[in-house]
Amino acid sequence: FCLNRTLFPTSFLMRVIALLLLVASVTADGPGSTFTAATIQSNPVKGSTPEETRLLTAHHFEPFIAEAVFKGARIVVFPELSLGVDELSRAESVKYGEHIPTPDPNTPITPCGSAHWNSTSPAFHFLSCIAKEYNVYVVYGCIDLQPCGNKTNCPKDGLDVYNTAVVLDDQGQFIQKYWKENIMFTLTHVFQVPPAPQVRYFDTSFGVRFGLFICFDILWQHPTLDLIKMGVRHFTFPTSWVNFPPIMTALEVQQGWSTAQNSVLLAANEAKSPAVSGSGIYVAGVPKSQYFEWQKGAADEHMQLAKDLPVDIKDPEMEEPSVTHPRNTDVALIPFERPRRPLNACGMVHGDCHYFFPVSGMKTTLHAEIDGLQCSAQIAVTSAGKKERFAMLCPDCGNFCWKEGTVC
Repeated sequence: FCLNRTLFPTSFLMRVIALLLLVASVTADGPGSTFTAATIQSNPVKGSTPEETRLLTAHHFEPFIAEAVFKGARIVVFPELSLGVDELSRAESVKYGEHIPTPDPNTPITPCGSAHWNSTSPAFHFLSCIAKEYNVYVVYGCIDLQPCGNKTNCPKDGLDVYNTAVVLDDQGQFIQKYWKENIMFTLTHVFQVPPAPQVRYFDTSFGVRFGLFICFDILWQHPTLDLIKMGVRHFTFPTSWVNFPPIMTALEVQQGWSTAQNSVLLAANEAKSPAVSGSGIYVAGVPKSQYFEWQKGAADEHMQLAKDLPVDIKDPEMEEPSVTHPRNTDVALIPFERPRRPLNACGMVHGDCHYFFPVSGMKTTLHAEIDGLQCSAQIAVTSAGKKERFAMLCPDCGNFCWKEGTVC
């Protein structure tokens, strides 16, 4: 099944916008001190076949891109698996995947205008044309199928299946892809862990180098801190984040990571429901644009846009990176183990947790301890609302955290 742009004509307004942007680009090209970015909280558009689903979803992206570029965006980020599907069945997920080559700067790939790519991967071709037409970088998630033939440990279906982020530059060229390294335990039977370290970044025409990682990666040392050690301070973060209150919700994790790493983070989540929602743009932990759909049963798509993001953000306390090879190839993914039985529980997070219901005028001290880390806090309540509850929590992360990540 194949669709082309004639079946989905670009609206007159979008074409006018594209023309205005083309004229404006004469003076807008080149790096400056700031830039504008957008992240899109969205869902795939379901078609009658996987091929149609990918193409319908790609066309669904265009109005978001047009609006973002009209407001000045130089880069637009879409969610994890935004052109794929996060089915728990490997066989079903494979249907929504396609073979994606490895980009080579010596042999550049620009799908737009290529009859080969228009016939073999119309969604890839369409998005390349959109990136070129609107003069914008586009990052999106998909499923990459790599034939593995007779290699050792090749799955029965003959495919290595990777949760992937793809980058198209502002000329429509395919410049980078990243295979997710840390696979959520519920999907390890669907997606492979890459055979070699995945430390990927890309440079832009507006002077910013972006690192790439996906969803669950944010809780792990590799590749996130590898990129930090290399001096990267801007990141695209396609995600399909499932919220686990009270301390594992999308916006908290995004803002906390940006704060801890003094980084610019462009986070795009899916828009399934309050359980899978929460996108934002952050500069050193400061939210420049955030969105969370809190209404039960809602699945609201939304664009987060932020202007005047810094091209240069440096940590004065960070020494210049001394590593040339950021990690060894023999570092294994830590197998998942379920957390130990909780001492106390706060919501869905296990750990040493002590909570109280505040009363106006009360004073108290809370203590919590885990793995040798002791925390205490003195609490004074001036006024209290109804049905409020506060807690001190030392989380038992199991293998979700590395040792240095233990916090109160």
